[in-house]
Amino acid sequence: MLFTVLSCLLAALLAFVMSCRSSRSQEKEKPLPPGPPKLPVIGNLHQVPRLRFWETMADFVDRHGPIVSVKLGQQQLIILGNQKVARYLLDRKNTKYNSRPHFRVAERAWLGPMVALMPYGPEWRVYHLMQVAVLSSRAVRLYDKIFSMETTQLLHDLLSTSDYQPRIRRYSSGLAYAVAYGMRMPRGDELEIQEIQEITSKFFIAAQPGYWSVDNFPFLRYLPGFLAPWKPFAAHVNQLISDVLERAYSNALERNSWSWARVLAEQESLKAVPKSSLALVVGELYAAAHFSSSNLLVTLIQLILYHPEEAQRAQKELDSMVGAQRLPRIADLENMPYVRAFVRETLRWLPSSGVPHASTEDDEYMGYRIPRGSMVVPHYWFVDMDSNVYMDPLKFRPERFLNDPKLPLRTFGFGSRICTGQYFAQHSFSMVIMRLLWAYHIRFPDYVDTKAEPIGHLDSRIFTPNEKPTEVVFTPRSHAHRKVIEQAYASLDSVDDALKSLQSIEVNTPKNF
Repeated sequence: MLFTVLSCLLAALLAFVMSCRSSRSQEKEKPLPPGPPKLPVIGNLHQVPRLRFWETMADFVDRHGPIVSVKLGQQQLIILGNQKVARYLLDRKNTKYNSRPHFRVAERAWLGPMVALMPYGPEWRVYHLMQVAVLSSRAVRLYDKIFSMETTQLLHDLLSTSDYQPRIRRYSSGLAYAVAYGMRMPRGDELEIQEIQEITSKFFIAAQPGYWSVDNFPFLRYLPGFLAPWKPFAAHVNQLISDVLERAYSNALERNSWSWARVLAEQESLKAVPKSSLALVVGELYAAAHFSSSNLLVTLIQLILYHPEEAQRAQKELDSMVGAQRLPRIADLENMPYVRAFVRETLRWLPSSGVPHASTEDDEYMGYRIPRGSMVVPHYWFVDMDSNVYMDPLKFRPERFLNDPKLPLRTFGFGSRICTGQYFAQHSFSMVIMRLLWAYHIRFPDYVDTKAEPIGHLDSRIFTPNEKPTEVVFTPRSHAHRKVIEQAYASLDSVDDALKSLQSIEVNTPKNF
């Protein structure tokens, strides 16, 4: 306790001296964007609870407008609160905002290449190409058999239980593990899944914006470990990450199955890359594939519950296109405009928090100064709920994308740092939506009060609808639908057979890397 107090006092003293110097040098510069009043040294830290970062930033945007200045210790934040501002800065001026801020605890915890947090540069481009190779739109189309296999099991699991959350999480983790490591996880509670879930949840804590004092006062990184509690935490997480991901990577290479691990290991252009680095790349790919769809799919069920008319309209289109004698296929989506619109509206309505950008040089916008090194944070709730772009944005209306197919969807980010896993997530999401709506009536239990419609609330990491009620009834839409599900599940291929068609992916990396 004493050491913690001493480190905070030291941080305050040093930050005060540096802030005084900084304020004198900025007297004649253009103003920062508007924002909440700041205190000396700590800025707005006293107004930002550690686990309510996104909710607090939303409050600031509500009060101060679409571009907001926030100071967390020494870290300057610029919050972007509508599409016009975010698109202008992060798309049009991408070269000034295509890097990432430092997340010092996360960097110590990972200690290797992580594309999502890596600063923009030659190294990032190489590792980004590795991800693109297996997550491009072309590559994702090759995974149809795996998507079909895992969604078929999801439908079959829901025949015997309405406890949908663990079944959806099994689907997401099983799908990601099959393509990343070439092995199916039919239960969802296998040791391999539990280990990766543990390290990813701890890593997300390490990467929380504004959570760690060393991210707000960077000079604290020089403190010895007994004065810096984040250092032993990061070391512990790093050891877990190294052990779990390197073991999963090695086990994947010992199997005969196709996998992302094997694709990277067999590339001639990557022979010089250490095994430990490739293990981290595959681990990040797994996390991206799993978490990009898992939370969305859980909250999708609640959207269906509160919007039965829209769900029924999608079911009518499915009935017309597919019938009751077979499962929907991804190719069917091309001929189902309303279902496509349903998917896009769901993605718009449930945006994730994303990863902040960093400005690589001084810039100006609307007469405001954006200093070099600022953490630039698009607030996706406001971006995708922008009333200047979407009429009645808080209403769930798939038809908006039918009426205007060119409406933008910015759920997956901006510029060169747009989410690499966007095609995988959309493919997965579309398959699950189609098949769930085709197979089941999804309803509240009779005893649940359904009058209150959720507008949405903010969690520390992601926007979700209200979590209550979680009780849901899944009823097969007919005996014919049940029979198709049972027959499809009984005739599932092995994962090896499903992966046989995936031999043609090649990573285009520089030969001298």
